[in-house]
Amino acid sequence: MEEILKHYRDRIEAMDFEPLSDDEAAARRAADAEGVASVRLEGLELTAIDAAFLDMLAEFRVPQELSSALTIEFTRDMLAANTHARHDA
Repeated sequence: MEEILKHYRDRIEAMDFEPLSDDEAAARRAADAEGVASVRLEGLELTAIDAAFLDMLAEFRVPQELSSALTIEFTRDMLAANTHARHDA
């Protein structure tokens, strides 16, 4: 799973985008915190990898539209990796 996170870090570092401003980044962090709290209310917890991915998006100040697309891809890749891991066990 760590290799998937590294893959996305490398991808984001290579991308050309306008980073979020300080105000936008703060709003983004607040929205992420709200989302995590909402998930907890549903009885779910983010994995360490999921939390690291969100932190990475915030660190690079990835704009929301790009962040949403990357999150969908990341989730798909994580699900595929988990499926392969279960079949290999």
